[in-house]
Amino acid sequence: MYSPYIAAPVLLPAEKFKDFALPKPGGNDHYLQFVEACRGNGKTSTPFSYSGPLTESVLLGCLSTRFPKTTLAWDGPNLQITNVKEANAFVRRSYRKGWEVPGL
Repeated sequence: MYSPYIAAPVLLPAEKFKDFALPKPGGNDHYLQFVEACRGNGKTSTPFSYSGPLTESVLLGCLSTRFPKTTLAWDGPNLQITNVKEANAFVRRSYRKGWEVPGL
């Protein structure tokens, strides 16, 4: 399956899946869910307790491409790579004086 950013997924090889009907996504628009949850009207189908760890794993995958053929040991609670210190430069950013963000 190939999934372009702004189009429907494409099943490959195309000849094999030419008559396959993709299922229709159900549920509400996730942007609307988020806005309504912010307003106090219900919850999203993917709360931060789900999307936070998912985002963390995706970003770690991106970080790992900078260190090919290297196993990176991730310490989630402390938000750091424990075995390749130079990889931590890509986990957090150092802000210029006057632009620091408390808690980051």
